[in-house]
Amino acid sequence: MSNLANKKVQVQSFDKNSRDFALLESVCSSWKDDFWSFASVCEAIALKSNKTFYISNAKEIEGIILADVGGYSAELLYVYVRKEYRGQKISSLLLDKLIEDLTGLDEFENLFLEVRTENSAAIKLYESHGFLKVGERKNYYSNNEDALVYSYEFKSKNQ
Repeated sequence: MSNLANKKVQVQSFDKNSRDFALLESVCSSWKDDFWSFASVCEAIALKSNKTFYISNAKEIEGIILADVGGYSAELLYVYVRKEYRGQKISSLLLDKLIEDLTGLDEFENLFLEVRTENSAAIKLYESHGFLKVGERKNYYSNNEDALVYSYEFKSKNQ
């Protein structure tokens, strides 16, 4: 198990033309039915509007974040950290990197996300990063679980 306090951590941008896809396939197989299939993730990453960052060690991806970026807003599609690396602030580092990267875009307004109502750890993470609850979607997930909608508002350069 890695320990972030004892190692230098580098959040890397996903390289669509490298060995990153092999690492991605490995992490996709670890999340089973919790998230998208490997093929679906590859399709999303292939989009020009995609931003994907990850933290890895020498043999595997420890955590990954993926967002779809539009003209004025983005949607956080998912954050995933392998079970053996949870509790080490990996998701926080990934979210920090995504927000930092999006902050530099002109006229960028919001980063939106949906989160399961029962996912208290994720809700705590998002709220600690300044996300505000802006809505709820009933029966949003395939198991009819509700989703909370959160938004992070970027400060305008003109403010």
